[in-house]
Amino acid sequence: MLRTLLFVTQDMGMPRTLIAQSLAEYQRKRNRQGDIYWTSWRFLEPVLEESLRQENSPQSIIVLEDMLKLLSRKGLTVFRGINPISVYYHLPRFYTVTPRIYTWPSVSENIEVSYDYEVKTNG
Repeated sequence: MLRTLLFVTQDMGMPRTLIAQSLAEYQRKRNRQGDIYWTSWRFLEPVLEESLRQENSPQSIIVLEDMLKLLSRKGLTVFRGINPISVYYHLPRFYTVTPRIYTWPSVSENIEVSYDYEVKTNG
């Protein structure tokens, strides 16, 4: 039976020394070449999602879904960008946005403003 080792690390680049050590250990214990794949947990989520879209085996689908849930539960996901604000709430109606033009409601010229202020001195 062919076994494959999936190396998942926090590294952004392949940890070649660690993988070489693992391959040597595999060779020593099993007396044959190992089959090792590597990925960072930062790249794993999209790989699993793509595999899930292409998978037909019910058993494999269960494993892939479980791995995705684990990544999510552990917070091992990456920032996926932003969405326009309007997706989350509607902008207030007191102004209208058009490309590069902002219009504000007309305001009566006779606005009475009362200020109460105090000037403190350093004395």
